[in-house]
Amino acid sequence: MHELILEAGARARTDPLPNGTRVVDTTSLPMFAAVGWDGDGADRLRDLVRRSDALTLRGTAVRGGAPGILANGLALLGGPDYGRSERGDVLAGRYVVIDLEGAPADVFRGVAHLERMARALGADDIRCATDRGGTQDSWAVVGTSAGAAPAVDAALGQVVLPEHPELEEALARSVRAAARYCPPDGHPRLREALFSGLGAQAAGPARTLTVTAGASMALTSALSALVPRGGAVLVPDPGYPPYRALVRKLGLRALPYPAPRPGERLSSRALAKAAEAHAVLWNSPSNPTGWVATPEDVELLVASARKHDLLVISDQVYAGLEWGGVAGRAVPQATEIADRTVVVDSASKRYAAAGVRVGWVHGPTELVDAVTSAHWSFCMSPPSHSQLAVVDLLERSDVILDRVRSQLSEVLERLPPPVPRPEAGPYLWLRAGSSGTSAAKNLEIEGPLRVMPGEVFGERGTGRVRINLGALAAEGEGAERALHRALGVLDTARGTGTR
Repeated sequence: MHELILEAGARARTDPLPNGTRVVDTTSLPMFAAVGWDGDGADRLRDLVRRSDALTLRGTAVRGGAPGILANGLALLGGPDYGRSERGDVLAGRYVVIDLEGAPADVFRGVAHLERMARALGADDIRCATDRGGTQDSWAVVGTSAGAAPAVDAALGQVVLPEHPELEEALARSVRAAARYCPPDGHPRLREALFSGLGAQAAGPARTLTVTAGASMALTSALSALVPRGGAVLVPDPGYPPYRALVRKLGLRALPYPAPRPGERLSSRALAKAAEAHAVLWNSPSNPTGWVATPEDVELLVASARKHDLLVISDQVYAGLEWGGVAGRAVPQATEIADRTVVVDSASKRYAAAGVRVGWVHGPTELVDAVTSAHWSFCMSPPSHSQLAVVDLLERSDVILDRVRSQLSEVLERLPPPVPRPEAGPYLWLRAGSSGTSAAKNLEIEGPLRVMPGEVFGERGTGRVRINLGALAAEGEGAERALHRALGVLDTARGTGTR
C-alpha cells in the first residue's frame, strides 16, 4: 500500500483514487480518551500506517481548528506514550499531507494543530494541499510544503514575550475565580481599573464600557447589535481578515475602502460609498499596514460620519505601539463624533496576553448596553480568572508595555535599511512579487518562515506579505536569522525596491 487517507466524514471527490490507496473513516475509530491506545481499532490503524509510504489527513475544519476525529486518529497512532514523550517515531520516514477545507481562519488553525501532532509522532516532511477550488485567500496557504526544519511562525498576529512573569503570577493568583461567571458587563474590579485608565473617554456622562472575550468577540457583538441585518459596513482594504468574514457571517454587506500605507494620507474619495453604509470599521493603528491616522485623516472620517449618519467602530488594539515619527503621538480621537463611536480594545497586544481572551468596548451607554446584551447571548462572560489577571496586568502595564516595545524596537532596529518600517504595530507589510500566496509558500521553505499572504487581507493586498515581528523572540534561537533569510528571498523575488 502506498498511501493511507484518514478522512473526517465523507467529502465529494472529483478524481478516482489511485491504486494502492486505502481510506479510513475516522468516525469508525475508538476514542483515545476512552480506550487509550489499546484495542483492535488502534492496532489496525497502526498496522495500516506501517504498510504505507504516505498519510493524508483529509476533512473539513471546524470552528476553532482541526476536526477532533482527525486529531483522535493521530493520538491513537501515538500509542501509550502519546503526549508523554518528546517525539514518537510512528510517522518517521513518511510524508504527511494535511488536506482541510472550510473557513480560512479555521483551516489555518486546523493545519497548524495537525502539523504539531504529526511532528510529535516523528513526521518531518509535512505538506499542505492548497488552492482547491481557487481558495486563494485561505489562511491555510501559510502551512505549505514544510521541509524537515520546522518553520518559524511569523504569521499569526500575536505579541509573545519569552518570559512573562507578570502574566504567570496574575493567572496563578486568579485561578480560583474560574469557578464562577462574571456579570454581563464584566468583573467589577476590571471595570473599575479600565474606567480609571480611560478617564472621560469611558466614564463621562452617558458613557460606559463592557468587557468581552477578546477584541474579536467585541467586534462580533458590536456588528451584531448595532448594524441591522442586511446593512452595509465599510471595511478597510487591506484590513484584518475577520472584518470581512464577520460582516458576511452576520448577514451584512462588506464595502471595501482603500486603507493607506505608512506615510500616506486617507484619500478624500476613500469613503465614497459611505452613503450606502450603516457603519465603518476604522482601524488605526492599522493591521496589516502599520499606518497611523493623522488629525487630517480623522477629519475626513468625521465629515463622512456626520454627513451620512454613520456608526463608527474604532479598533484600537495596537495603540501604544507607535514608532519613529509618530511615537508619543496619541491615536487621534474623533471626539466630534463620540456620540456615534464605539471603541474596541484588548489586553492581547500591548500586554502580550492574547491567550487570556479579554477585550473591552467603550462608548455611549445606549450603544455599549446593546453590545453587552449581544455578547452575553453569544458567549456569556469572558473567563473570570482571565479578567482578574488583566486587573493585575493593568497595575503593571507600564513595565509590561516597556518590555513589549523594547522587544519589538530591537528587531526593527536590526532590519536592513531598505525595509520599510511600520508607523505602529508589530508587522512588516512588504511587496513580494506578483503573488503573496506564492511568496508565502516559498518563504516557508526558504526561511523557513511562515508569513501571511497579502491576499488574505483584501484585494489591495495582492502581491504582498505580512510578517509578524511580535513573537520572534519567543520562537527561539534562529528565528531572526530566518527573518533575514526571508527578506533576502523577497528582495530577489521582487527585484529592486521594497515598497
